[in-house]
Amino acid sequence: MLELHIKRLKNSAKELGFKIDLYAIKSKLKSIAKQFKKDKVYMVRLLLSKDGTIKIRSKIKPKIKSDLVTFSKHHTSSKDHLLKPKTTRRSLYNSELKRYRKKGFRDVIFLNDSGEVTEACVANVFIKEKRTFLTPPTYFGLLPWAL
Repeated sequence: MLELHIKRLKNSAKELGFKIDLYAIKSKLKSIAKQFKKDKVYMVRLLLSKDGTIKIRSKIKPKIKSDLVTFSKHHTSSKDHLLKPKTTRRSLYNSELKRYRKKGFRDVIFLNDSGEVTEACVANVFIKEKRTFLTPPTYFGLLPWAL
């Protein structure tokens, strides 16, 4: 799904006015991926600064034993324009995830100010209907999963 992530990064950079060098990003990602062990699953975090500087970190994805999810008591705002692009402004998501993981949950789902399902802390919400995947619309105030 690399190309979908790259497309989302490109769109987020454009929306936020960030410089971006897609060739440099792809080259660095390929270089890092060569170091991965084939029998492990990795998480990769790429940070893009406004000036185009990139930082990439990777780690082995931790195993989470639970499949339980819950709803946050905090609501997001459908009018918050910074929920659509991918940003590092994640304090609410991070604190809710930490809090509920201690209680045995895998993830936490958010509702917006109108009570509509938006997204989870580390996952997108979707419903599979036959062979179609349905997701909440971005105007609910969420990061699109595919563009």
